[in-house]
Amino acid sequence: MKVFNLVGRLNKHERHRIDPVTILGIRYDNLSREEVLDCMESFAQQGSTRMICTPNADHLLQARRDREFRDILERADLVVSDGMGVVYAARLLGTPFKENVGGRLLLPDFSSRAARFGYRLFLLGGNNEEMVQLAVTKLCRSYPGLVIAGSYTPPFMQEFDEAETGRMLDSIHRARPDVLFVCLGTPKQEKWIARNLDRLNVPVSIGIGAALDMIAGCVNEPPRWVSRIGLEWLVKLLHEPKRLWRRYFWNGTVFVSLILKQRFDLKRSQDSL
Repeated sequence: MKVFNLVGRLNKHERHRIDPVTILGIRYDNLSREEVLDCMESFAQQGSTRMICTPNADHLLQARRDREFRDILERADLVVSDGMGVVYAARLLGTPFKENVGGRLLLPDFSSRAARFGYRLFLLGGNNEEMVQLAVTKLCRSYPGLVIAGSYTPPFMQEFDEAETGRMLDSIHRARPDVLFVCLGTPKQEKWIARNLDRLNVPVSIGIGAALDMIAGCVNEPPRWVSRIGLEWLVKLLHEPKRLWRRYFWNGTVFVSLILKQRFDLKRSQDSL
């Protein structure tokens, strides 16, 4: 497959993007979800350490204020679309994505392949150990043959100290996974992966936010058809209006204004040629 051939030629020091889409200065790889899963398989087979990021519109705004997070997005081996905000932005800018990949969907979707081909998964994070084990049970029931080699739920900390990081790394090393799914929230999960990437010894690491909560049933997950028509944000807002109104209305207004500015600047530069 074309994507397999391309990623096979890249090493971790080459940050080329596949059919790049640039939104607010962050370059995305324009891949379908199946192509992202193909890349994950390719990375797992190659064995070197790779990091995948799935920034949505809110994450792009965070990256404008957080230099470390922005640097991580710029250095990641794959950066793929998450959420209809960035999908609509790409369309407005004239460089549409093939589809909304959706970071939280990569765990169940890759679990299907892992069950067939024997990839070992590790789950790091989650609200509590009981919830994580419920998610593990549901995943293994849905995908017979799936090997979840281990899981670890660290205590809540704004920053993990070296002792706790050591316990996290030890759990991962003992499990010897092919893919590490980290559920610590953005940008905490991306920063932890990036800071420890050379110590992980895991071929693929990816942050997936609240995906474990959704799989366990602790968070209401919109049906996939709702995501496809771009109304996932509305379902979430109706369930948690107090927590999410600022993100979707205030941050949404800021995001739209920045995208319109980028579109205006792009058109002006094209007209001046």
